[in-house]
Amino acid sequence: MGLYINPRNETKEEFLVRLGQIITHEEAKTYPYPKDGSDMLVCLVDNGSFTAAGIADFPAERDRFIDGAAGRPTTWFLVPKEHLTPYLKARK
Repeated sequence: MGLYINPRNETKEEFLVRLGQIITHEEAKTYPYPKDGSDMLVCLVDNGSFTAAGIADFPAERDRFIDGAAGRPTTWFLVPKEHLTPYLKARK
């Protein structure tokens, strides 16, 4: 699991609710990953004392979040790529 969001002026949850759309776990598992990459999956994982919001920008990364949550609560969001660009630059 590689890229995480950590907004400076709001919580991860506020960022995701403001800019994203909640989708079900099943929708995340079957997300078609459009070729234009206009929307991207973000998985919010509740670790108890903190949350992590990871970008699942390709199917293998999504599967890592699904498998790696190990019973921890997760919420999936679709977020327009334009809002995640600063975080995606870290992969390059």
